[in-house]
Amino acid sequence: MDEAMPSFSHRIQTVKDYYPDAITEDPQLPLHVIESSDATVVFSQQGAQLLSFIPKEQDDWFWLSPNSRFIAGQAIRGGVPICLPWFGSHCSDASKPSHGFARNVDWQLLGIESITHERLGPCTRVAFALDQYVQQAHPLFPFVFSAQLICYFNHRLQLEINVTNTDTQPLPLSWALHSYHPVDNLHHAKVTGLEGCHYLDNTQQLLRQVQQGDVTFDDEVDRVFVNAPIEQRLVQRPATSTSPEAGLKVSATGSATAIVWNPGIKKATAMNDLGADYQADFVCLERGNAFDNAVELAPQQCHRATLDIELFS
Repeated sequence: MDEAMPSFSHRIQTVKDYYPDAITEDPQLPLHVIESSDATVVFSQQGAQLLSFIPKEQDDWFWLSPNSRFIAGQAIRGGVPICLPWFGSHCSDASKPSHGFARNVDWQLLGIESITHERLGPCTRVAFALDQYVQQAHPLFPFVFSAQLICYFNHRLQLEINVTNTDTQPLPLSWALHSYHPVDNLHHAKVTGLEGCHYLDNTQQLLRQVQQGDVTFDDEVDRVFVNAPIEQRLVQRPATSTSPEAGLKVSATGSATAIVWNPGIKKATAMNDLGADYQADFVCLERGNAFDNAVELAPQQCHRATLDIELFS
């Protein structure tokens, strides 16, 4: 018997309506709230940033800082910021903002529909486009391109990113989906699936090292794993005598870089959109193509990658 297609509704709300306690200088910033028979998702129009994914009878899979600043043109601390068209510091001009500009500009909602997905089955599809730089370059990036962010969801989630070089010259590209996930106790959390992998340690001037064992969080962690395996797991709840360990499984196609980050107490204290009180509430487990895995797109070439997230226990 065929599974039924999920029904859905869509509404646009201001950030202040949806998050009454939000810190904002722009209370009218629009959010897209999509409720289906499977889950509720929330996107900011700025950055096409997924802020929340709550499957029925579950907690949110993503973390949003209570101190996030919802200000036009500024990054939002939490959810899944899209770092594009470069990840981290700009490779040749340190005066340019970290993580590019795609997360700080408005994207266009292309549409929402119910579909049958080859991996997820019946689900809801939400698509956003960044198309204002198809013919005229952004002042910070002398190339023209287009990008799409597509979200497929039911009780699971897939994010797909597509970047097309619309220029007549090769386009250098590095990027990441900078996912923030909640944890109950940071000191009991860990990321598995990276043992033996080479990483650049951002706490030691990008010193190259090899991961020994699982990634744990006793202090600041900022590691960029190059040529990473397809799958990692974030253990959010350790095993007990009565229950196995549980958390989120992340699987990627089209991306070879995995990033694991928590700023530690010292850096978090100095971040006005985070703070010491919330530093231990999250781990970033990200995927993308950066550093050794940065790509160059030929004219009219499209780069596609997917990120699948699901629970395990």
